Amino acid sequence: MTARTTLAIVYVRWSEQPGDAPLSMLTDQIARAGTTSTAVCVVDNRAGLPPVTTNAPRVAIAVGNNSAREFSGYDQGVRCLRAAGSSPDVWLLANDRLDAYGLDALALLSDHSLELAATLPCALGQVDVWPGRVQLLGFDVSPWARSNLLLVPDRALRSVGSLVSIDARQFGALVTESPPEPRAMRQPARAFENLGETWSTLAAEWLTGTGSRLRSHWYKAAPIEPSTWPELRAKAHSIVNEQLLSARLRRNGTPVLPLSLAATMGSLPSTGVRAITSATIRRWPAAAASVARTRGVGRVVRSCASVESSIRAGVRGVLG
Repeated sequence: MTARTTLAIVYVRWSEQPGDAPLSMLTDQIARAGTTSTAVCVVDNRAGLPPVTTNAPRVAIAVGNNSAREFSGYDQGVRCLRAAGSSPDVWLLANDRLDAYGLDALALLSDHSLELAATLPCALGQVDVWPGRVQLLGFDVSPWARSNLLLVPDRALRSVGSLVSIDARQFGALVTESPPEPRAMRQPARAFENLGETWSTLAAEWLTGTGSRLRSHWYKAAPIEPSTWPELRAKAHSIVNEQLLSARLRRNGTPVLPLSLAATMGSLPSTGVRAITSATIRRWPAAAASVARTRGVGRVVRSCASVESSIRAGVRGVLG
């Protein structure tokens, strides 16, 4: 990462995890990436959490209200660090579900990925995709980045304003807080029908485990019942904000790309192949994100760049 690129971390806690292992793993990885200009804000999104445990310097503690789960916590952390004078090039948003969903991506946080986010500019995370084109409240949310580990350039964060796309009041007007009617329990998509037919069908399958269009389901998937409804509804609220954040970033001109693509870019030698790859991402970010998920593409690009680098070295040797 260049000396001009700065980073700030907002980490939202909810679960009581002894030692704050996800936060420690995150800050240790950032330290290995070589940055020393890191400000950290830990947001306690519920009362009663023990004091935070981390070796990171300059840690601020803020209190969140969990009104929009991790997203209102992210807003609180960003406000806290900005009030303290932080103005980084890139924000790293993470929460304590990192160890459940984000450890594979953690190793991809490097000086190269941080610099790519700042200079391309782009948002980087673990990108998921619905099976087909899906609209949510007027936005295309077919691909989106998970909210438990996300790099966002400061200028992009300022362009979207609040990280909460749909607050608790707005969500309450779309999805009832009280348990749905019995027929919605038998047909789960009915519980979310105000969010669109295709989206509600897929989201209901993810949350309840009923259906076969998705390759996997939520690890806490359960049928809709009065006892399970509060947690299923809260998770649906998070999914809505997670997907709409990616959509709003894209609408404002910030592509949302996989961290794996940033890792591939960082591994390339400084050759024409790297320059062409960078230019392609800038011009066709959505296509680049799709191609990057294709098996073997990264290996082919790295091989081409390596061959070009070897040829250049050989030519220099002959001419020298």
